Amino acid sequence: VFVIAVGKAAYSMTRAVNSLTRIDGGLLVVPVKTKTGLGRKFKVIQTGHPVPNKNSVTAAKNMIDFLSKTKHNDFVIFLISGGTSSLVALPDGVTLEEKQIVTELMLKCGANIHEINCIRKHLSKIKGGRLLGYLRSNAVSLVMSDVVGDDLSSIASGMTYYDKTTFEDAKKIIKKYHLASFLPKSVLEHIDLGVKGKIPET
Repeated sequence: VFVIAVGKAAYSMTRAVNSLTRIDGGLLVVPVKTKTGLGRKFKVIQTGHPVPNKNSVTAAKNMIDFLSKTKHNDFVIFLISGGTSSLVALPDGVTLEEKQIVTELMLKCGANIHEINCIRKHLSKIKGGRLLGYLRSNAVSLVMSDVVGDDLSSIASGMTYYDKTTFEDAKKIIKKYHLASFLPKSVLEHIDLGVKGKIPET
């Protein structure tokens, strides 16, 4: 039984689960300066929030690596809480720097969390349910909501849940907030490729 915990509450959630059942190992991704103390069987990575940093990419790659080493008879418990969308990042079709620009623009333009995360999901290799492509065993996600309405496809950018939004939705959000002239060209190109069906939908 393994734990992959991400978010501001990753440590407290892991500590609770670890006290209730036998955990054989795990990976925790938490904001910088978070105090943790769970022993050597848990690897802890501190990353950027509210804007992703290089450690956010390292964390995403560690999660994929962790999942790829599990066996079919293992069991993974995902513990997901607020802040996950920036704490874990694996940009798709854009660079980390471009993803940082997008995140900062989206946070300032007045978009709500559903709109912000729609854009995030469509610029990511793991969000919008794509992380599950690396899963090799049964798993469960325990999700602590920080999103009004508790939409599972929006909390943590729906990392372990199917995505209801599309590239077309992402394009409409960019138009709604007049962001096209401020966004990196590669971001617009990637979303256009998705709208045209040339890259897979989330």
